[in-house]
Amino acid sequence: MKPLNPLRLGMTFAGCFLGAGYVSGQELLQFFGVFGARGWMGLMVALLLIYAAGLSLLKLAFTHAGQTPDQLILGRKAPALRGLLTALQLLFLFSVTSVMTAGAGALMEQLAGLKPWLGALGFTMLLFFAAIHGLENVISIFSLSVPLLTVTSAACSLFAHFILAPDAAMDAAVNPLIGGWLTGSVTFASYNLFSAIGILTLLGRRTAEKPILFKGTLLGILLLFLIAASVLCSLNAYPQIRTAQLPMLALAGAIHPYLAYLYGALLLASMFGTALSCTTALTEQLRWYFPSLGRRRKMLSALLLTAAFTGSLAGFSSLVGTAYPLFGYCSSIVLLCLLWRLAGPPLRALLNRLFAARRCS
Repeated sequence: MKPLNPLRLGMTFAGCFLGAGYVSGQELLQFFGVFGARGWMGLMVALLLIYAAGLSLLKLAFTHAGQTPDQLILGRKAPALRGLLTALQLLFLFSVTSVMTAGAGALMEQLAGLKPWLGALGFTMLLFFAAIHGLENVISIFSLSVPLLTVTSAACSLFAHFILAPDAAMDAAVNPLIGGWLTGSVTFASYNLFSAIGILTLLGRRTAEKPILFKGTLLGILLLFLIAASVLCSLNAYPQIRTAQLPMLALAGAIHPYLAYLYGALLLASMFGTALSCTTALTEQLRWYFPSLGRRRKMLSALLLTAAFTGSLAGFSSLVGTAYPLFGYCSSIVLLCLLWRLAGPPLRALLNRLFAARRCS
């Protein structure tokens, strides 16, 4: 596998968090778009938390290459809590794969008129053949799709502002599971980090130098901000897309039918990359914890993806609005632990110096 440079790391870092809801607009609408100006503050808080906690996890994985994700986050103590964290994370990785599969089904319905289950089935079959090759496919997909999605999202936003004529304002209802903009920002950061723990751990172990971690993470956050800003601006400038399951795809179709196909292809690539990263992380972690599965990647991937396809039949909007907030609340402890692992040692050193200076005086 080629060594990770800041560009490849940044693209893959950003790609881990894009998924179906992020670049489609559904996720950003529910967590930020419904709160108006405060939603922008929530977005900034969420991205700052993702940067700090994501960098912390990458550094821990780089420094402690032999430790499992639960050990990196909680240390080697509290085995019961580490077991609970592992079970919850594996369940969420599976849930994200189901959400991505449902998103692919919704995309094919909106773009080509196919039955959602049929599009989801084709997506699952493609995902199986890619999953058996592991991390390298994840990096390759994100290295191509992330920059194209950034440019296309920005172009759609500009069209929405200067070309299209908006209808009367349409306000989307606030999801009661999300609550306000601040809780939305924290839960958004929590579940996104929770879904990316496995793949970020693999990336940290495959990085040759620590400075690459800082540069790559910063680049990834900047890309995430550019895409999110484009989506939120589009939702405000052309509010009638808020009622669509895939708002940004609806916007691309309103601009030009061919742009809808282009954005749909990029959106599908993003869904595919996120589902692939979750499936890869899920199978790798199961093999870490259950060594007897080490040589059964194909069988394990097939079973997991079949179950994920079954779960996807619940529908895309329902899964985004239910699974993400619930896992966001449950995984907030992970966010706090990663922030403490990053800031704890410098903070303790600072407090020790202050106490030492007082004793000397």
